[in-house]
Amino acid sequence: KRGVWATLVKDKKIIGTGYNGAASGITSCRDLGYCYYDKLANEEFKQNIESKFGKFYGLAKEICDKVGIKFLTSCFNADELEMIRKYTADIKIPGPESSNKKLVEKSIEMFDKVFISTGASLFSEFEKYVKHENVYLLHCVSAYPCPANRANLGRITQLKKITPRVGYSGHCEGSWDAISAIAMGAQIVEKHFTIDQSLPFRDNKFSILPETFA
Repeated sequence: KRGVWATLVKDKKIIGTGYNGAASGITSCRDLGYCYYDKLANEEFKQNIESKFGKFYGLAKEICDKVGIKFLTSCFNADELEMIRKYTADIKIPGPESSNKKLVEKSIEMFDKVFISTGASLFSEFEKYVKHENVYLLHCVSAYPCPANRANLGRITQLKKITPRVGYSGHCEGSWDAISAIAMGAQIVEKHFTIDQSLPFRDNKFSILPETFA
């Protein structure tokens, strides 16, 4: 499968992303029921998942246990689900993968709670999953960082019309958007956090610091 992706960049910042479907003449992953990563996966790759990534999940889980918080991770590939299930009973489906039917449906079967980010999706792509009581829909705008005037928090109200299990995944600077989302009924909030905003990697620039996170 090939896909047509678009990334909008302004002043060296990603302000939006989108998936416009498969290229002309190519069957969409939405029709196939799997996406690019799943198509590439083979038995050797599956066998190497644990050795390549398991130690990192294990270390993260160990740190979480020590400080008394739950470990949670996003998953981009259905072949990683069995390994991830060893470390957590809950899982997040990131926005770009919310249309990955195989990943979402298998996650719903295997995990106690499934948090689906809706940042890169249409209602028609995720509303079919609200019938499952372990599914939570997270409003999200796929912009990094997300300007305040594009947060579109009103969409939380729209999500609440199809399910009571609604949350928010925010990329705005500061914590105002998370506080607003909670006031609007979000039960789950995800924010990026860091210990130093000068560290390398894009997300550190808009991630909140411990004193704000607290």
